Amino acid sequence: METTERKIGEMFTSSQLKKFTPKSQFIFASILSIAVMLVGKFTQSRELIIYGGSFGLVFFVLWNPWLALLAGDNKTYFINSALAYIAISTILYGLMYLWTGGSILHSTEVAILLFSTTFYGIVAYLTMFAIKILFLDLSEGGL
Repeated sequence: METTERKIGEMFTSSQLKKFTPKSQFIFASILSIAVMLVGKFTQSRELIIYGGSFGLVFFVLWNPWLALLAGDNKTYFINSALAYIAISTILYGLMYLWTGGSILHSTEVAILLFSTTFYGIVAYLTMFAIKILFLDLSEGGL
Protein backbone atom coordinates (compact mmCIF):
# COMPACT_ATOMS: atom_id res chain seq x y z
CA MET A 1 0.00 0.00 0.00
CA GLU A 2 1.53 3.29 -1.16
CA THR A 3 1.29 6.29 1.11
CA THR A 4 0.61 9.78 -0.17
CA GLU A 5 1.47 11.55 3.06
CA ARG A 6 4.05 14.29 2.94
CA LYS A 7 6.97 14.60 5.30
CA ILE A 8 7.03 17.51 7.70
CA GLY A 9 8.33 20.58 5.87
CA GLU A 10 8.01 19.07 2.41
CA MET A 11 5.45 21.67 1.40
CA PHE A 12 8.16 24.35 1.65
CA THR A 13 10.63 22.61 -0.67
CA SER A 14 9.57 24.64 -3.69
CA SER A 15 8.05 27.51 -1.75
CA GLN A 16 8.25 31.07 -3.05
CA LEU A 17 9.62 32.01 0.38
CA LYS A 18 12.75 30.02 -0.45
CA LYS A 19 13.48 32.56 -3.18
CA PHE A 20 13.28 35.46 -0.72
CA THR A 21 17.05 35.74 -0.16
CA PRO A 22 18.77 38.12 2.30
CA LYS A 23 19.43 40.46 -0.62
CA SER A 24 15.77 40.62 -1.62
CA GLN A 25 14.74 40.96 2.04
CA PHE A 26 17.18 43.86 2.37
CA ILE A 27 15.82 45.56 -0.75
CA PHE A 28 12.18 45.09 0.29
CA ALA A 29 12.67 46.34 3.87
CA SER A 30 14.86 49.26 2.75
CA ILE A 31 12.52 50.49 0.03
CA LEU A 32 9.46 50.23 2.26
CA SER A 33 11.20 51.95 5.16
CA ILE A 34 12.72 54.73 3.05
CA ALA A 35 9.32 55.40 1.47
CA VAL A 36 7.78 55.89 4.92
CA MET A 37 10.74 58.01 5.98
CA LEU A 38 10.33 60.22 2.87
CA VAL A 39 6.68 60.77 3.76
CA GLY A 40 7.85 61.83 7.21
CA LYS A 41 10.46 64.15 5.72
CA PHE A 42 7.98 65.89 3.44
CA THR A 43 5.33 66.20 6.17
CA GLN A 44 7.95 67.47 8.63
CA SER A 45 7.25 64.59 11.02
CA ARG A 46 10.35 63.66 13.01
CA GLU A 47 8.54 60.75 14.65
CA LEU A 48 7.48 59.25 11.31
CA ILE A 49 11.08 59.33 10.10
CA ILE A 50 12.25 57.55 13.25
CA TYR A 51 9.40 55.02 13.18
CA GLY A 52 9.88 54.37 9.46
CA GLY A 53 13.59 53.71 9.88
CA SER A 54 13.03 51.56 12.92
CA PHE A 55 10.31 49.57 11.14
CA GLY A 56 12.66 48.59 8.30
CA LEU A 57 15.29 47.32 10.70
CA VAL A 58 12.82 45.42 12.87
CA PHE A 59 11.06 43.94 9.82
CA PHE A 60 14.36 42.67 8.42
CA VAL A 61 15.52 41.21 11.74
CA LEU A 62 12.21 39.51 12.49
CA TRP A 63 11.85 37.65 9.20
CA ASN A 64 15.42 37.00 8.14
CA PRO A 65 16.30 34.32 10.73
CA TRP A 66 13.02 32.45 10.14
CA LEU A 67 13.71 32.25 6.44
CA ALA A 68 17.11 30.74 7.26
CA LEU A 69 15.27 27.44 7.74
CA LEU A 70 14.66 27.34 3.99
CA ALA A 71 18.23 28.23 2.99
CA GLY A 72 20.36 25.58 1.38
CA ASP A 73 23.74 26.81 2.59
CA ASN A 74 23.78 28.08 6.19
CA LYS A 75 27.17 29.79 6.02
CA THR A 76 26.42 31.80 2.88
CA TYR A 77 22.98 32.76 4.15
CA PHE A 78 24.36 33.94 7.50
CA ILE A 79 27.18 35.97 5.94
CA ASN A 80 24.82 37.62 3.45
CA SER A 81 22.32 38.30 6.25
CA ALA A 82 24.95 39.83 8.53
CA LEU A 83 26.20 42.10 5.74
CA ALA A 84 22.62 43.08 4.88
CA TYR A 85 21.89 43.84 8.56
CA ILE A 86 24.94 46.07 8.83
CA ALA A 87 24.01 47.82 5.59
CA ILE A 88 20.34 48.35 6.43
CA SER A 89 21.07 49.62 9.94
CA THR A 90 23.76 51.98 8.61
CA ILE A 91 21.54 53.31 5.83
CA LEU A 92 18.39 53.74 7.91
CA TYR A 93 20.09 55.18 10.98
CA GLY A 94 22.22 57.38 8.73
CA LEU A 95 19.10 58.78 7.07
CA MET A 96 17.48 59.26 10.47
CA TYR A 97 20.53 61.22 11.58
CA LEU A 98 20.62 63.33 8.41
CA TRP A 99 16.90 64.12 8.42
CA THR A 100 16.28 64.55 12.16
CA GLY A 101 19.67 65.42 13.60
CA GLY A 102 19.25 62.75 16.27
CA SER A 103 21.83 60.01 16.62
CA ILE A 104 22.10 56.77 18.52
CA LEU A 105 24.11 58.60 21.17
CA HIS A 106 21.31 61.14 21.74
CA SER A 107 18.29 58.83 21.57
CA THR A 108 17.99 56.13 24.19
CA GLU A 109 15.04 54.52 22.38
CA VAL A 110 16.96 54.14 19.11
CA ALA A 111 20.03 52.80 20.93
CA ILE A 112 17.92 50.25 22.78
CA LEU A 113 16.23 49.24 19.53
CA LEU A 114 19.57 48.71 17.80
CA PHE A 115 20.90 46.68 20.72
CA SER A 116 17.75 44.57 21.04
CA THR A 117 17.47 43.83 17.30
CA THR A 118 21.11 42.80 17.21
CA PHE A 119 20.64 40.55 20.25
CA TYR A 120 17.42 39.06 18.83
CA GLY A 121 19.09 38.44 15.47
CA ILE A 122 21.97 36.53 17.04
CA VAL A 123 19.71 34.43 19.28
CA ALA A 124 17.23 33.76 16.46
CA TYR A 125 19.98 32.65 14.05
CA LEU A 126 21.42 30.29 16.63
CA THR A 127 17.94 28.90 17.30
CA MET A 128 17.11 28.42 13.61
CA PHE A 129 20.40 26.74 12.84
CA ALA A 130 20.02 24.49 15.88
CA ILE A 131 16.52 23.51 14.74
CA LYS A 132 17.82 22.87 11.26
CA ILE A 133 20.71 20.72 12.43
CA LEU A 134 18.98 18.84 15.24
CA PHE A 135 15.39 18.32 14.18
CA LEU A 136 14.88 18.58 10.45
CA ASP A 137 15.15 15.59 8.16
CA LEU A 138 16.66 17.11 5.05
CA SER A 139 16.50 13.90 3.06
CA GLU A 140 13.70 13.00 0.69
CA GLY A 141 11.94 16.32 0.31
CA GLY A 142 12.17 17.82 3.76
CA LEU A 143 12.81 21.51 4.26
